[in-house]
Amino acid sequence: MSNYYFLKYYDKTVAEIDIDNKTMEIINLDLFFDKINKNIMSSVELNKWIMNRIRPVSQVGFNSFLTSLALKEDEEDLYFKVFVATRGINVKDKLWLAFYEDESYEECSPWASIIIDDGKVINHSFDLINLNATKTKLNIDGACNKDLARIKGNLCVVKERLQNNSYDNISEELVYEISKRLGIECSPAGVLPNGLCFSVIDETKDLIPANSLIGLDQGSFEDFYKIFLKIPSPRKTKLDVLKMGIFDVITRQMDRNYTNFSFYKSNGILQLYRLYDNGLSLFASSRYRENLDCSLGYGETLESKLKFIVRELKRLNVEFVFYDRVSKDFLEKISQSYLEYIEATNGNKFINVIEWVLKQQMQVEKMLNMYEIKLTE
Repeated sequence: MSNYYFLKYYDKTVAEIDIDNKTMEIINLDLFFDKINKNIMSSVELNKWIMNRIRPVSQVGFNSFLTSLALKEDEEDLYFKVFVATRGINVKDKLWLAFYEDESYEECSPWASIIIDDGKVINHSFDLINLNATKTKLNIDGACNKDLARIKGNLCVVKERLQNNSYDNISEELVYEISKRLGIECSPAGVLPNGLCFSVIDETKDLIPANSLIGLDQGSFEDFYKIFLKIPSPRKTKLDVLKMGIFDVITRQMDRNYTNFSFYKSNGILQLYRLYDNGLSLFASSRYRENLDCSLGYGETLESKLKFIVRELKRLNVEFVFYDRVSKDFLEKISQSYLEYIEATNGNKFINVIEWVLKQQMQVEKMLNMYEIKLTE
């Protein structure tokens, strides 16, 4: 075997890893998407990079993941062994590990063909989906068990409900339907049997998570946006970020932390990737509260967040925000088949949530009007 592994982007070599010394030389920084300002990683730096890639802070079920790889947590060079066993892949980019320099993407990369349950084809009822059964055994960041699947040809993240008294699997689908109505780009998502749901990954995009973009792991929307403004981006990208903020207010998104939205570059231009991880919205993991000013993440309130966003929209001379609005009939229609499930799961009557969303939309429109901005065209 060669003394080197080759980190590749499709068939282009991005870095060479010295197996004996556990060091890495990055030979194509443009295709190495984690921020780094030098070409050589020492063994300590390489191990830290691999560990962060293999075991993110919010990962759950790591022991069962190791068991699927026939590894134990007390093994020497554990993370390097996991890195090799999974061919180094991660959903945030298309890098993969080649054992020989001439290994091709189509023949050897796990990204070329991800299948479920040892080669069985997924049928339309999704009965064969089995978490942690992908042949890639990919370790995916998140607060619940996740896996990759091909669903009707699309690469998807499949995940379980966060907990038994949460309907985040349902809200993923409902928020996607709301996004289409408002004209917000959102990853297609839907409900699966047995408490599962899916979200489609756009394989043509190489993602830059928000935390990597600004070099900050957590904070409020305002904290993010003020740093983001220092990074060159077109007006449309700035507008898309602000629209995301208003969308999250209307849907009461409780989990839009800096790892739950991303960017990508097209012809060198920074753009916002379509929204994902929308499950903790619409009171999915908490009891319904009528108070319009209830808290969001990191101490934000709906009102304070909205005031900041509207002022920034005015600075951009925005005329209108959404292409349409949600109505009571629309919200009742998309949620009709889930009403009993939602109430049985955490006790919420979804009609109350619907009324809350409509009030939020009205509150947003009222504040926009104060700055001579319209909700819809």
